Amino acid sequence: MNDLRTRSYLIAEADPFIVIPISFLGRTKENEFGPAIGDYAVVIYDDQLYPAIAGDGGPSWKFGEASLRIARQLNEKATPNIRPVSDLQVTYLIFPGSAEPIKGPPDLVMWHQKCGKLLEEIGGIGEGYSLHQWEDFIAKKRAAAEPAVEVPAAEAPASPAATAPVAAPPSPAATAPVAAPPASVPPTAGDTPAVSKPAASSGTQAAGKQEPE
Repeated sequence: MNDLRTRSYLIAEADPFIVIPISFLGRTKENEFGPAIGDYAVVIYDDQLYPAIAGDGGPSWKFGEASLRIARQLNEKATPNIRPVSDLQVTYLIFPGSAEPIKGPPDLVMWHQKCGKLLEEIGGIGEGYSLHQWEDFIAKKRAAAEPAVEVPAAEAPASPAATAPVAAPPSPAATAPVAAPPASVPPTAGDTPAVSKPAASSGTQAAGKQEPE
């Protein structure tokens, strides 16, 4: 069960790791510089450097195995049955005792940083060379499988210039004055208000006493 916890995260087609003969493993008590599963490593080929880890143990009589991800990086025609390189042109640089104390899923960015730091501790890689940065196939595949979520565009608030102005109420000074009704003037004593008499029309007599003839 413990073996599954330490190895079940690695995928040969996606993760860059090397295979160490089992005869080299389990001897850290005999030799403190002996490699172990999980140790960081750098694969050197054709002036290129590739960060990796020691991810598996293989036959004692075979050395130089690596994951399909590394094999295809060295030669795109590589398959599980066709080796990428037949000559002794590949170097594995392993850093004993560099394995993380807590196992976890592969973090290719962290692997790059860790291997770069370990290389610096032994003198660096020299001017004009660089450490390869692996693309995370698993993260890329997961992102492509997730459905895209459409986020509606937020409506921008109307600017003050575009808002219709609101008419201000008229000030008291601008209000038209309302005319007051004329005050009634009482008649003075001795004055008799004039009463207009209707004009006599033909055939009609004015009201009053008739003078005798």
